[in-house]
Amino acid sequence: MYQNVISIFIDCLLKWNPDTQECDGPSILGDVIAFAPAHEEQARYTLHSHWQVWVKQLCNSKRVGLWASDPVERERNREKFYEYVDSIMKASYTTPLSFNHSCTESTDGSDKRDIIHCDIQTFRDARHETLCFGTKGKLLQCRKCKSKFAPTEFVENTLTERLESYSITVDQPNPLTAKNQRLSMFSDAQLDAAAFSH
Repeated sequence: MYQNVISIFIDCLLKWNPDTQECDGPSILGDVIAFAPAHEEQARYTLHSHWQVWVKQLCNSKRVGLWASDPVERERNREKFYEYVDSIMKASYTTPLSFNHSCTESTDGSDKRDIIHCDIQTFRDARHETLCFGTKGKLLQCRKCKSKFAPTEFVENTLTERLESYSITVDQPNPLTAKNQRLSMFSDAQLDAAAFSH
């Protein structure tokens, strides 16, 4: 499974041709010149990788310009660099994530999206080899009632609302009795419907 994901990343997203050792047109990052992955196993026995990717749009002369001695030139090059990074990177959903819960402390009946991140120690525990199992991925909490939630709950809540807006019902399995544990409570067809309509 992991090898398939890496192959898709190289072939489709980097558009790298293994026969010619060149890119076949612009990739999601630009025109790839070379790349170097480092594959690792985390303490939780999950594989992941770190990638260094060289692209033509950030050639050596542009990188050198970021450290030019002339402050005006340096600032101009940094602005171009920021523009380039912003043109290829986005870290958002197209619509806001929605999440409502039954807050026991809310008395005004207002919007129940008063969610903040947990304290820094919870994040440290989540990265720890053994303490990570205690956090159960719950890194967000309600500011009022202190209930904790995992980021996946926000995504699944948003997808549930989207699917229900199309009259597609979502059966929520009981995680304690479910025989086939999945990363998501949604079927592949439901995820496709949400993705195409999002």
